[in-house]
Amino acid sequence: MAKKFNRARPQKKNIDRNKLQKYREEIARELGVELPERKKRTGSEADRNTTPTFTFKDDTPLY
Repeated sequence: MAKKFNRARPQKKNIDRNKLQKYREEIARELGVELPERKKRTGSEADRNTTPTFTFKDDTPLY
């Protein structure tokens, strides 16, 4: 009979990131270790607030 999956490499499971973060914080408190700060997601917000690197010339057409 064939194996359903490779037991040496566990399959990915759906993990709630909020619960995982709370679990890490709890473990860090018990061990007395500080967690590195989470990186803030600035992908779309940074794109909206930045100025473009190109400039339009009003007298020339775009085509």
